[in-house]
Amino acid sequence: RMSRLVQNISLMDEISSDALKIFKSEHKSFWLPNEFSGTKRLSVIERFVFQVMSFHSKRNKDRFSIVGAEYWVQFRPSGTLSESSIEFHFDKDEHRFEKTNVLVHPLLSTVTYLTGCGAPLVVLKSHPSSAKMSRSKAWVVYPASGKHVSFRGSFYHGCPAELLRRQGHRLSIICNLWDHRPSKLAPIPTYVQSSLCFSSKEPIDSNIFEDLTASTPEVKLTTVYSH
Repeated sequence: RMSRLVQNISLMDEISSDALKIFKSEHKSFWLPNEFSGTKRLSVIERFVFQVMSFHSKRNKDRFSIVGAEYWVQFRPSGTLSESSIEFHFDKDEHRFEKTNVLVHPLLSTVTYLTGCGAPLVVLKSHPSSAKMSRSKAWVVYPASGKHVSFRGSFYHGCPAELLRRQGHRLSIICNLWDHRPSKLAPIPTYVQSSLCFSSKEPIDSNIFEDLTASTPEVKLTTVYSH
């Protein structure tokens, strides 16, 4: 499904600033529990992650319960195909997979674009080795500032630069929503959090998003790979 972040230039600037600071830190991903206390001080980007959880919790309240979010920042420069691409993969509990070779997926995977450039997100229902692949379809989502995309956490996905339409760096926030806390995943360290923006004091509100479409249009895989 696709939604759009209701545009607020000041907020977008703050989120983008925080995102770049997080990307430059030595840590890859962080955990934010789906619990909010009015006395807890949250950075702008943490508030945004909480809003993502609140938004999807309301939309899926009859399907599952979100315990928390794993979030990180992706930055891809405008450069070679390998620099602009993200290899196809499954989102999973990385530490558990390393230890047991068992795939445990999040409930939902989400991407929020902060720029409108770079390779598109391609989401497949099946792994290429699956017998269903020949009959499968894909979703192709091109970056646009403020666009928010969600899909089932078990879907195979990547960002092939071969389909790129608009050159430029791609900056996005990834929030995977879980029904449990993945192994070895910790909250953002205090020294990283202290460098972020804390200017937003409004109540947590899931209505920062508006639907673009009921669902993202499907395309045949032959269409995806004929570009």
